[in-house]
This record gives sequence, structure tokens and C-alpha cells, in this order.
Amino acid sequence: MDKIITLPLMIVACIIGAFGALYMKKSAANFTLKWKKLFSNLKNKNLMIGLFLYAASTVLFVILLKHNKLMFLYPMTSLTYIFAIILSKMILNERITKYKIIAVILIILGNIFITI
Repeated sequence: MDKIITLPLMIVACIIGAFGALYMKKSAANFTLKWKKLFSNLKNKNLMIGLFLYAASTVLFVILLKHNKLMFLYPMTSLTYIFAIILSKMILNERITKYKIIAVILIILGNIFITI
């Protein structure tokens, strides 16, 4: 599979994974580990959406692995952190610090060097 196709698909997988993390975060408010209420988590809509999105992201990643090297693809999963930071700011109104901005820049630079 050509890198021209792989990179956009990997970005899509990372965005889907970041939305999965967002829904997991939203599900945490109603999540329980109490034995008697454990199965009530199955009714947690945000948890189910988050799990579905994680699964979709994983399936896309496996498809990409079929045609690409792991050492090329796996570092690109770090792009998920960038999308998660953006979503957490936009939707959860979490604060982005200067250290997070520096980390995002380093992740982007690292991915550029890996894809060369």
C-alpha cells in the first residue's frame, strides 16, 4: 500500500481512536466496578460508543498493518494524542498547557522523520 494512501488512513484511524477516548472519558462518570452493578455498564451509551470507536480504529490499523511495516505505522499512532488533546479542549473544555503544545510539536516532528 502506497504511503500516499496509508498516511490519510492512519490519520483517520487516529481520529477515530481519539473520539473513542473522548467517549470513554464521558462514560467514566457513570462507570462502576461494584460487583452487583457491573453489568449496568452495558447500558452506558458513551462506554459502548467509545468501545465501538476503539474497535473500528483497531480494525483499520490491522488492515494497514497487512500492507505496511509495523515500525512505520506504530509510531504514527502517537497522532491520536494530538487529536485527543484537541477534542478534550473543544468538547470537555480542558486546559492545554505550553508543555502539551511542545509535546504536540515533538510528536509531529517525530512522525515527519519516521515517514521520510
